[in-house]
Amino acid sequence: MPKDVCVLGDSVILGVVYDEARSRYSILRDGAVTSLTRGLGMRVHNLARMGQTSVEARERFAEAIKGGLKADALLIELGGNDCDLNWAEVGADPDSDHSPRIPVPVFKEAIADIAHMADANGMAPVFFTLPPLAPLKFFDWVTKDGIPKDNVMRFLGDLSRIYRWQELYSLSMMKLASEIGAPLIDIRERFLVQKNYEDRICLDGIHPNAGGHALMKKAISDFFGSRPGRLGSLAPA
Repeated sequence: MPKDVCVLGDSVILGVVYDEARSRYSILRDGAVTSLTRGLGMRVHNLARMGQTSVEARERFAEAIKGGLKADALLIELGGNDCDLNWAEVGADPDSDHSPRIPVPVFKEAIADIAHMADANGMAPVFFTLPPLAPLKFFDWVTKDGIPKDNVMRFLGDLSRIYRWQELYSLSMMKLASEIGAPLIDIRERFLVQKNYEDRICLDGIHPNAGGHALMKKAISDFFGSRPGRLGSLAPA
């Protein structure tokens, strides 16, 4: 089991939650990363940032390596910001095509670069799937400040498109992990087997709440608990 791990991700792995009582975001004290530090006794180098995309994460990780970063494993949790759209533009022009912040091919390339960079520097890359989005919550959230709901719905066609679009990035993580031989922590499955998984997602429809982080912590603990030895290198290209 690794003793030093680096976490490269976004607000999901950071433990950012929406506090409805205070109407603002805060960081959960007992978030998923605590399963590494308190539960498994690992030292964590946290390179996760709120709003971070795969392209930004690649740059941050490269700089950290240049600065002397050393770890046994790199946990990669990205995609939620990459798949996001400019919803104000969608609402203003629903009949045009709108591109995500980071298109899927660029996303996959950035994740592959990160994984190979980690492997070349003695860190075993470990991929995460994305927690599922709650479509209605997310739709209400992105349109709450005056973006026309009818226009956004015209662009989408149906609410499930929001879910499918975000799922595409999660599936890309799974496919890439299989292609390069990287282990995968499937946190998405932990949510989807719940009777009402949306109860474990915040009001914004995208961030796991405390109940969601409990699922993530269990997935992380189970993963490392089943691998007491050193994680292996990637498959040869």
